[in-house]
Amino acid sequence: MNNGETINQIRKMKGLTIEEVCQDVLSKSNYNRFVNDKIDISVTKFNGLLENLCVAHEEFLRIQTSYSHAAFPEIMHRMKLHFQQHSIDGLQTDLALITQQQSQNVKFTHLFALCKIMISRLDNSDSLASQRLISTYLNHVETWTHYEIVLFNNCIFIFDLPLVLTVINRLAHTLEMYSSIQNYGNETFRLYINIITVLLQNEQFAVAHQCLSTLQQIKLRQEDLLERNIRLFFDGLFLLKTDEPGGRKKIQSALNIFCQLEANDLVTMHENMLEQFTKMYL
Repeated sequence: MNNGETINQIRKMKGLTIEEVCQDVLSKSNYNRFVNDKIDISVTKFNGLLENLCVAHEEFLRIQTSYSHAAFPEIMHRMKLHFQQHSIDGLQTDLALITQQQSQNVKFTHLFALCKIMISRLDNSDSLASQRLISTYLNHVETWTHYEIVLFNNCIFIFDLPLVLTVINRLAHTLEMYSSIQNYGNETFRLYINIITVLLQNEQFAVAHQCLSTLQQIKLRQEDLLERNIRLFFDGLFLLKTDEPGGRKKIQSALNIFCQLEANDLVTMHENMLEQFTKMYL
């Protein structure tokens, strides 16, 4: 369906009249022409129609694609899960799903490259072309938005330490801004977790400790249980290193919560992280 048809479908689903949807945004005649794909309308008028329908952009896109599970966010989520599970077969399935998508826009090009990078991370295959594609894009974009943060967050391991340190300074203001936005805040949190992990792996404890201080300032909602538990775990790690009391207790509490939630992949990942941290710092 085109945009006009989708708007009209939502209107009918909600039992609203054309007058109620148009109000002071669009005339009835132009509405009908828009619905029948005879004219385009401005972004301002389109947003006005969505506002009158009480529908967000994301929900509009889901309705337009009949709530398809093959859309960009769903594939990205599947890829993250399969990578976390070290499932090469799962990532190969994701790669095939991306290839089947009719959309040839830049986001799906990046998604394909990212999936290739994840696979190469697990089976040591070559992904230099994919790495160059994403690295070139991120370096070319002067000011990152949420999309670039998500992209970088999911392939941070392909960048060397100096670039990661540069990103920390470059994104300080942007990350602070996004951390206060409900739908974006958790991605900022995850990025800081990944940055701290990379810094610890490169024996940059002091810089990692500074990032932890920033992480602790990010406001989490009560329902952000996963993020709260991960922060509890990292708090415990740093307390162990600085010989402050309570570190081991916090770590064990976090692992117990993961166990109670039957988050077995997260238990394994954090136990491995604790083992590596112990070898390097204790």
